[in-house]
Amino acid sequence: MPYTHRNVARAELDEVVPVPPAPSHTSEGPQKADIVDDDINPPSQSSGLHLLSGSRFHIAARIQVADYSFWIPAVRRSRSNQDHSHRWRLTVSSPSYSLDITTFLTKLTVTCLTDPSPSTFVEPIIITDPPFVVGGTTDRPFLAKLTFTWAGSMNAPLEIEHWVELDPVHVSHPVLGDEQVFDVELDRNMEFLPAREDSRPVTWEDEQATSNLARSRNKVDGRKDQVVVEPDYVVKLRSLLPRVPVTAKDVKGRLSGRLPYTLVTTPAQLRNLVIGRRKAIEMGRARALRDAYQRLVTSELQQESGFTPLTTADVYRWLEDEGLFHHSTGSKHKDAPQKSQDERQEEVLPIHPDREVFCRTCGLHQSHHPAVIKSEYPGDTKIFRSIQPGPRISGTSPCMSFNGESTRLPLLDIERLLNPASNNVPYGLCPAVFAVPPPVISHGYIPSSSDLVSIGDPKLISAIRALAGIWKLEHLGWEAETTPENDHLSSRTELDRPKAVIDDQLAPFSVLAMLTKLFVRLLVHRGMDAFYRDEAATRTIERYDRSVRRPGWGADSSALRRLLTPSHVLRGLATHVQHGLTDSAVFLCLARMGEPSPQLMVPKDCSHDALTRSRHNHTTQNPPWDGKPNSPDVVVKTEEQ
Repeated sequence: MPYTHRNVARAELDEVVPVPPAPSHTSEGPQKADIVDDDINPPSQSSGLHLLSGSRFHIAARIQVADYSFWIPAVRRSRSNQDHSHRWRLTVSSPSYSLDITTFLTKLTVTCLTDPSPSTFVEPIIITDPPFVVGGTTDRPFLAKLTFTWAGSMNAPLEIEHWVELDPVHVSHPVLGDEQVFDVELDRNMEFLPAREDSRPVTWEDEQATSNLARSRNKVDGRKDQVVVEPDYVVKLRSLLPRVPVTAKDVKGRLSGRLPYTLVTTPAQLRNLVIGRRKAIEMGRARALRDAYQRLVTSELQQESGFTPLTTADVYRWLEDEGLFHHSTGSKHKDAPQKSQDERQEEVLPIHPDREVFCRTCGLHQSHHPAVIKSEYPGDTKIFRSIQPGPRISGTSPCMSFNGESTRLPLLDIERLLNPASNNVPYGLCPAVFAVPPPVISHGYIPSSSDLVSIGDPKLISAIRALAGIWKLEHLGWEAETTPENDHLSSRTELDRPKAVIDDQLAPFSVLAMLTKLFVRLLVHRGMDAFYRDEAATRTIERYDRSVRRPGWGADSSALRRLLTPSHVLRGLATHVQHGLTDSAVFLCLARMGEPSPQLMVPKDCSHDALTRSRHNHTTQNPPWDGKPNSPDVVVKTEEQ
């Protein structure tokens, strides 16, 4: 074969590896041999699990600290902090391959080191329960100091600094800022805490950051009476959750006894069960948790100091409200997209985090109403009462659901008003409204224009005259050439005119001012009548809640803030229209008039129930009824005046 000499390597290219010398038989020989062997064969890279294994006296745990920012549009910013353009959030967690952070972290304290600090971050924020998430609003980036307090007295606290950066691009989703990952060494002999699996993920719509901030301020100021503390029964129920697992993966160690329900393998298997079997497992878990709670309070002799008795239904509602059931509602609608409970609540009752929302019917805050959840499936509506800890007080409102829509004025048929029957007064009004007024008997005294102007409120006279100018009511004495530069009466009249002429010009507005005061006074009085009736109904509900000893219900309504709403005024007038001429006249002034049409219908009486049904049916476009059997329906077509 030609060119065979090319297949032979040259001698100078051969690499000669020197043979290490034989180890000596001295006492240090094996150690030196080990050192040489380590140098020749370096160790391979250790995995993350090997690095977290710790040492003989310590255990390594890995922690992740990250910050997020979310730009707030100008229309959604708080009125008190219009310059705060971003929402920020700091999250502290642990990777899945490391120790659970809830087993060794007992307290997290976040302090702002930037001077001046954001107005919503003046005092430190302290968190003692998972999830370890803090947040708020700010107008500038800042430097935060995080202090970690570990379980066990042998582990010293750790302090780190973290820079919170804001999103400069103003995107419509949260943006991740800086992220730190570090390991901490904990004493191997420390006693770890039980893992907390009851913590729910925190979303940007939650009020977790705001409540934590208010809680920390109350602690710093010493106002312990305003700090929201979980009731004792909630703390006990949370501590008993590991004893009643719902899946085999939730079992930690050996169970103390036999469970009254069947454990499934995974949450997916639980969701795939038929609804009856799944409900049986959930009810069995609630019953087991209730029995464990009863045994706990009995062993601790809580009867002397008093404890909250719970039924199986109470525990079941608490588990459902806390999201501790591993299923999503609507399993029979598998094709529909699944939504969390928070998202479904926001569909029905969206709450702006920066303002308070009150009911348009009873005037109480939204948190004092039974929570309404409307499913994404048609006809699936659920009303429940929550026993969650916090300021929510269920059962203190006479309303069955929160009403956030504007109050609609009653709609009346003008033909029935103009042609009232002799034996049937329309809408239950006072018969004197349709009677011929008697002749006015003059007593010989007619007040002069000067007297009328002297008893009127100057500011109210000026306001009514300004409205006449805006509406161009020429019959009230409005003059097109009058263009006042301010709201004083002297600017609305020519001072060179005689006083009698000025009084004659202002007298009609003074009469309207007096009538307006009387009109408003009557509306307020009738609204207060309905207001007091709602309070009486609230006290009745409270007495019932205390009699059945429902946990978290029946709080004192004297400390609740309630608003006087237009619904109170309409209900108060509707109560007095059958007996009072003035109330009937005012009711007709407020009502809307229409002519017959087959599209909408109105009630034939002016009672509170009929007005409520009319408002509801007018909104939902459903045929209403007037509360009177065998009576023809009356339909009207709206013609706004």
